[in-house]
Amino acid sequence: MNAAGPGGGWPVSAGVELAGRVVLREERDGYALLVDPDVPRSFVLNPVGLFICRGLDGTRSALQIAAAVRDAFNGAPDEAGEQVQAFVDVLVERGLAGWAAARKET
Repeated sequence: MNAAGPGGGWPVSAGVELAGRVVLREERDGYALLVDPDVPRSFVLNPVGLFICRGLDGTRSALQIAAAVRDAFNGAPDEAGEQVQAFVDVLVERGLAGWAAARKET
C-alpha cells in the first residue's frame, strides 16, 4: 500500500500529471506560464517550476521528480523534496494536476 502524500489525497509513489485542460506555455527566458483556460488565472513558473511541470506526465511520482530536481539543479537544498511535494500538492489542490491512475479510471 502506498503512503498518502502530505495533502492526504493521493499516494506519494503514484504518477502525477497535469490536468488535460492546462496549458504550459514556455518562454525563451526559461520561465513559463501555467494557464487554466477554465478560469481566468495563470501562474508564472520559474525554471525549477517549469522543470517540475515538464515531469508531470503521469509516469513519475512527486518523489521521482524531486530526485530529478536535485540531480538537475546543482546546489538544490536538502529540503528540495519537501518543496517539490508542496508545489505538486498546490497544483493538485487547485485542480491543475492529479493522480494519473485516478484520471484514467474515470
